[in-house]
Amino acid sequence: MAACDGEDNSGSEAVGLGCALELFKEHEEITQIIKQLPSVYRERSTLDITYERFVYILSQYQEQPHLLDPYLDTLLENLLNIGRDPNFHDGLRHKAFQFLYIITKVRNYKVVVRHLPHEVADVEPVLSLLAEQNPFDHETWETRYILLLWLSIIVMIPFHMERLDSNNKFNEGQKKPTMERIIDVIKLYLSVGDKVQDAAAFLASRFITRPDVKEVHLFSFLEWSLQILESDVSSMNGLNLQAGVLAALALLFKHGKREDVKGYGIEILKKVLGCGLMDSKSTVVRKMVLKLIQRIGLSFLPIKVSAWRYNRGSRSLTANLAAAHPLLPVNQGKSESEEHKTDEDYELPDEMEDIIEQLLNGLRDKDTVISVGEDQASAVEHLLEEWGVIDRSLELVLACVLKDCMGFSSGPDIAIFNQFYQSWEYMDQSRYETPTDLDKLNSLSTGIFSCTCHNVFGRRGILLPQYLEKVVPVILKALVYDEVRGNFSVGAHIRDAACYVCWSFARAYSPEILKPYVMEIAGALLVTSVFDREINCRRAASAAFQENVGRQGTFPHGIDIVTAVDYFAVGSRTKSYLKISAYIAQFPEYTMPLINHLLKRKVQHWDTSIRELTAQTLYNLTSTSPTFMVKVALPLLIPLTKGIDLCARHGGILAVAQIIHALANYARSNNQKIKDIVGAELITEIQNIPVILTEKKLFRGIGGELMRHAVCVLIEKSSLAALPFHELWDIIDLWQDILEQCLRYVEPDIRAYAVSALSALCIEYYGSCRPRYTKLLDSCLLHLKSTQQEARCGNALAIGSLPKFVFAGSVQKVIDGLVECATLIENESTWAESRRDAVKALSSVCQTIGGDLTLSEDGQHSKENIDRVYGCLLAGMKDYTLSNRGDIGAMVREAAMVAVQEVTLQVSKSDVLLITKEISSQLFCALIQQNVEKIDRIRLVAGTAFSTLLHSSPQVPNIPHRNDLVQVFSQDVCHKVNWAAPAETFPLFMMLLCLKTYTYSLLRGVCVSVGGLTESLVKYSRASLLFYLNSVQNDMDTFNYICETLLKVFKNNLGKDYVTIPFLKTVDHLLAAGVFTIFSSLVNHSFPLELLDLCWKEVAKSKDPQKIMAAIDVFCGLLQFPEVCGKRALTILAIHLCHRYPRIRKVTADKIYEALISYPEITSEDAADDVMTILSDTEWDVNVEVLRPIRNKLCELLGIPAPKSVK
Repeated sequence: MAACDGEDNSGSEAVGLGCALELFKEHEEITQIIKQLPSVYRERSTLDITYERFVYILSQYQEQPHLLDPYLDTLLENLLNIGRDPNFHDGLRHKAFQFLYIITKVRNYKVVVRHLPHEVADVEPVLSLLAEQNPFDHETWETRYILLLWLSIIVMIPFHMERLDSNNKFNEGQKKPTMERIIDVIKLYLSVGDKVQDAAAFLASRFITRPDVKEVHLFSFLEWSLQILESDVSSMNGLNLQAGVLAALALLFKHGKREDVKGYGIEILKKVLGCGLMDSKSTVVRKMVLKLIQRIGLSFLPIKVSAWRYNRGSRSLTANLAAAHPLLPVNQGKSESEEHKTDEDYELPDEMEDIIEQLLNGLRDKDTVISVGEDQASAVEHLLEEWGVIDRSLELVLACVLKDCMGFSSGPDIAIFNQFYQSWEYMDQSRYETPTDLDKLNSLSTGIFSCTCHNVFGRRGILLPQYLEKVVPVILKALVYDEVRGNFSVGAHIRDAACYVCWSFARAYSPEILKPYVMEIAGALLVTSVFDREINCRRAASAAFQENVGRQGTFPHGIDIVTAVDYFAVGSRTKSYLKISAYIAQFPEYTMPLINHLLKRKVQHWDTSIRELTAQTLYNLTSTSPTFMVKVALPLLIPLTKGIDLCARHGGILAVAQIIHALANYARSNNQKIKDIVGAELITEIQNIPVILTEKKLFRGIGGELMRHAVCVLIEKSSLAALPFHELWDIIDLWQDILEQCLRYVEPDIRAYAVSALSALCIEYYGSCRPRYTKLLDSCLLHLKSTQQEARCGNALAIGSLPKFVFAGSVQKVIDGLVECATLIENESTWAESRRDAVKALSSVCQTIGGDLTLSEDGQHSKENIDRVYGCLLAGMKDYTLSNRGDIGAMVREAAMVAVQEVTLQVSKSDVLLITKEISSQLFCALIQQNVEKIDRIRLVAGTAFSTLLHSSPQVPNIPHRNDLVQVFSQDVCHKVNWAAPAETFPLFMMLLCLKTYTYSLLRGVCVSVGGLTESLVKYSRASLLFYLNSVQNDMDTFNYICETLLKVFKNNLGKDYVTIPFLKTVDHLLAAGVFTIFSSLVNHSFPLELLDLCWKEVAKSKDPQKIMAAIDVFCGLLQFPEVCGKRALTILAIHLCHRYPRIRKVTADKIYEALISYPEITSEDAADDVMTILSDTEWDVNVEVLRPIRNKLCELLGIPAPKSVK
């Protein structure tokens, strides 16, 4: 329901639903972008950014393109000035036309073309530009498209085309007349396969229908077109040309005068039908054939409006107000029917029957773009109406339409149709010679065509009110039509079309006519608005409901509901199901339609997510009608839980579980028991569901995962509902056994459902049974040592979800088990998920236990548990495990940061003295390091934890340099800063480098970021680090400490590629920026030499090209210290000139060449030219044995000893 009118509104002023913009506020920015286009064209990255910005801005006006109109002339003129200026580069001119196409796409070509300049002087330049184009260049099609559109308005100039050639004589070799040149352009571009073909067809319809051109070229063009249609089209180019010719012919019959094209209609129709184009494999060809056929048929008929059609009356607001206030003046004009009241007979060609038949066959086409096209439905209506046989033919077509709609389902629907079809026995079938012809008409293809026809018939007044009692039930069926095809369904387009029908009914019929159907239509539209799976259907139904409320005024509570069920609100499926439906259900008129639809249609829906939402929605709606849920819904759902249909069984169990929980809450609020409301019989049925599923072994196989999910939810909700199973230990044991199996299941979602269910089960049924919950806890702790990672994950989370009474006397045992599971072990390093879940469980257990966390096995208070917990969490924050999945340790670090925040807040409330100075120092150092590392998500979590603990109440004790931290990170700053944005956080954290407690952690984290790959991260982190280091160069003590710490970071992480490679890149950035230039004057300073030694130690035996190339950059950067380490750095670089990898040799030579240019003092002036020549002219990818003498000569020129092989 993209449009709200059946006519071609592509150039109209209509505003789309939900539009919120009021004016084109970015017009100045767009104008500036266009003006800057010539200056930014040469900068590729800037040009791409500019183009993306241009597209982004204009895309916001797709639903309100009319806001561009006041500025169109200026925008088009500025772009055309670039496009037609020969002094600009061809690429720049094409980019201007590309921008023009974006404007055209947003505003529509029919509007844009009216704003293009169209003077006589523009003809020749445009034709010349077209002559320069390559028709088959796919990179510049926008240029050709705009030029053809421009030419289509230029050719409308009110001068004879021959006058353009009045001063030219066309001898051999000279240009053709302008007419022929334009015809040649049209023929050329009708054969291309891109969007340019559409512009060529539009140009043809504009140009060839000119009075002076049609006399000369109309017949020849039509003759050429027919020859193309009859030619061989086995190639793709042939199909493209055929589609283009058909499009041009269809537009000719649309835009040409009736008297000009009517005479050619019969001949063209015979050729088209004779060529068998309707059997073409090309969808585009078949679509164009139907367009051409319908327009040929309309050219045979004069305009006639049937006086008998239903006319709702005046659509004028003034007239409607005058009806309520008789004193207001009203223009008493004749109605449309009165103006065209004529019933003269006129002859029609016999081909009309062929045209109708082809259109009806087209409506059965397998491609929706053909069968659903409203043009076809409108054409049928137009032809039948203007043919003068609408009284009988409409009945026949309507019968077929209804048959299609009722063909959505089988069984009772077919019987309904048969009864309905018998009521049409009076139809005049004499015009159909054989039963086969009638059968063809009766087999109109799909429901979407049926809905579109109903929409067209109703909106145009062709569908008389007496037919509504037959049509409305069919449309109501279409609103919920959904047919499963494998793992997907079809039917969304039918539901959308049915919403369109309801929308058109609101405009076509008066309230009195629709009054008998108001409740049915209103309920069905609301059901579709909130419960349809597809967003376009929900929005279409919402629009139709809004239209009916506004125009009919008879929908109950319409205004209240429209404010809630609007275009944007129904955009979220979850919100529609869980919130909007609950709001609607408070109105008693709509309660039962909503519930019934869920029970009959959505509980057994093919989409799992819909079934889950349905169950949750039934939970919300149970309170509106609890008696219905007990007496009708549950008896209806329980048989589904035992059926063979997997989707129905899954949805049924979920629905039963949610309804039982809701009924239990309802019972508690009324001081009743669930057994008294539901009854013993239904409770027994619910009790037997897991038993039956286990006996039938339905937890195995394809559907086993769904059954595990459903039963976990059933157990959880039954426990929350406190169903009376407290003494039925065989049932409880079965539930526990199912949940323990699910805790070991491979899918994380199933484990999560089992964890929730186990917690509810323990709270409700194990509270007074210590042996049972002790056995459960021991089982979970045992599985923490399982050889399956899934078992560890599920049981760890299960321990974290258990209630406090389960941990009585077992606190230390639980903490030890979880800490052991969360500890990184070499042969289990890739099991990051189990470590993450153990950390989460450890946090949950600490919060559950609270003040008892310090209790040991003997009941005495001890700090050992606190130390073990913090030791585990701090170790988790240092988990940088890498695998083929990437940085899998990140999930552990994230969980550890969340856990350390929760545990610290909990311990602070219990006893602040438990957080020692050592713990607090390690904690904040780790958090600060994570705040300057490379992953945005990690920085967000770390920043949140850092700010929360820094400003917590009660205050976390022993935070190092707390006053300094608060001065930089005040509460206002913490509330405003985006912790994931490097531009905001890095400048703040770099201010802490002067605090020696945090210097190491900051440098350890920031080096990874500066040497990272993300452009924005590198940009802001590098700028922040450079700014700080440059600011402290006058303070040599601080600067030296930072340099020493930098070397310490490198030394402590040698061999750890995830640190050393970005570290080397960071040092290269610092060397290139001249941060360490101060050491050039300090001959005895050890920093350059130590850095050189560490770099060589890291890469001496490395085979990683990325690491070696990063180190080569550092070695070259160290050449700026010739007195300290220049010779050694050159020697190492000379070694790499004969490296085993050719790529390394070439990079080394290039880098030495660049370094010699930057630091000429490292070699003598006499040898510099020879060194540069050798480096640049040598082919460094040849055999090493060939290169070694060249390298040795280079060493001699540089004054360093030649490297020797070491065996």
